[in-house]
Amino acid sequence: MGRIIALEPFDRPNILPEPVGPSPEWSAGHAAGLADGLDMAAQRQGILAEEICQAMTELTFTYAEARAQVLASLAPLLHGLLDRLLPAIVPDILRMAILEALVEAADGDSRMPLVVRVHPAHLAPLAPLVGTLPGHMPVIEGASGIGPGQALVESSAGETLLDIDGLLEAIRQSLAVLSENALNEVRHG
Repeated sequence: MGRIIALEPFDRPNILPEPVGPSPEWSAGHAAGLADGLDMAAQRQGILAEEICQAMTELTFTYAEARAQVLASLAPLLHGLLDRLLPAIVPDILRMAILEALVEAADGDSRMPLVVRVHPAHLAPLAPLVGTLPGHMPVIEGASGIGPGQALVESSAGETLLDIDGLLEAIRQSLAVLSENALNEVRHG
């Protein structure tokens, strides 16, 4: 007869071991460590939040300071522009404004001749303007009551005052306010 073969049973028993949790000492240590870690993280987060707020405040101040410095440094350029360049081109601006007003007035009503009253110093530069309006011959007269940067255009529809000097003064005042605001920002932050 043959030999008997001994086979091992590999069937698992239906009895599972009861899970064993961490010991009470381990749980207490874990809870204490977790609480310490959360406290340290909250402190670090508070420090980081303060650092970020400080950096944002410094950036805001730097931006305001830089803006004020740029505006303050532009003020001499703008004042130079107003004091030198614009007064030099006032006659050209006045001539163009008068021409535009004359064309509008001539197109609106050509029954009455157009009369342009200017400062006597502008009579010579405006003389060539008379021949530029075909069919409309404006009369250009000197008037001592008119300022050097002004012209009064009269037609049957009414009068139009062109005031380049007033415009330049309004620009000067605006720039003065802008410059003053820039200086106040530099002084007061």
